[in-house]
Amino acid sequence: MTSRPTVLVVDDDAAHAASLGEALENFGYEPRVLTSGSAGLAALRDESVDVVLTDLRMAGVDGMQVLAAARRKGDTEVVVITGHASVESAVDAMRAGAAHT
Repeated sequence: MTSRPTVLVVDDDAAHAASLGEALENFGYEPRVLTSGSAGLAALRDESVDVVLTDLRMAGVDGMQVLAAARRKGDTEVVVITGHASVESAVDAMRAGAAHT
């Protein structure tokens, strides 16, 4: 039996994080939903995940810190999401290793 890809969702908006997790599960992924950047860092330290979806702006540990921790793990892909986008923040995230096409 093939295991489902694990997606770590890190977003301090609990309702948004839960919605993302539900949608991912409906598409066949195994979501792990967390509502703080610090919880995301702990999960990255202790667990194996295939993909990280992280909010950019969060209190305390932000999405760029989550991105950096995920990239240190090696082959974990990271998608940065935000409701407060700017060209500068998008370029910063891509330079730091966020997935882009």
